Amino acid sequence: MKTFNTLLLQCLLLIAAPVSAQVLDFKAIANTNERGYSSINLDSTPGFDINLDVDIFGKYSNSTGVLDAYAYMDKGNAGLGVCKALTSSNQCTPSSDDNVTGDSTYYEYLVFVFNEAVTISKLWFNNNHDPDRHLDGDTITIGGSDVTFAYTDIDPSRSSGISSSNNDYLYNSVLSFVAGESLIISYYSGTDLRADEFYLSAMDITAVPEPGALALLGLGLITLGMSRRRRT
Repeated sequence: MKTFNTLLLQCLLLIAAPVSAQVLDFKAIANTNERGYSSINLDSTPGFDINLDVDIFGKYSNSTGVLDAYAYMDKGNAGLGVCKALTSSNQCTPSSDDNVTGDSTYYEYLVFVFNEAVTISKLWFNNNHDPDRHLDGDTITIGGSDVTFAYTDIDPSRSSGISSSNNDYLYNSVLSFVAGESLIISYYSGTDLRADEFYLSAMDITAVPEPGALALLGLGLITLGMSRRRRT
């Protein structure tokens, strides 16, 4: 009876509560450790204190096709960007190429590969190192959808005023992924290419219990229940 009750409790807890919800603050991480990575795994890369099996890559494309780049953590209230070349100390070279940008000859993008099911409920972006210091009127392609930001998208809880260089623009839309899917975030790659830039400031990400785990617990619960019935 004790084993049956324990399994029942585990099943109910797994069904009732999504796990590992966390705001991953790239801006804060970059402020303490600026550097580039050939890849970032949130579950194993030092400094990314989050128990999620998600890989992050930097890429860029030009007339020759898609090329590997580096996921770059840029300090100074910036966050996650892309860099095409690093120094021996993992710093971006040239130092100005540490954001996500696009123009008429190439564009850069971030790739998130999800090795487990997740839900992203919010994404924050900034343009804190560009001369105009804002994303007003700029378009970012998020998972194939073109999103144009405006002053009204600034999140007051993560900003300190339009005149500062510390504003985060909020993309508030739920994106769900199963294991094996990916998300691409790039500067707008349509006909209105401009030499602007952005950084990914933060994301609100939640692990989703796999249906297989629920099914396995359910099967075990049914099997144990049938076994108990045969003994009574």
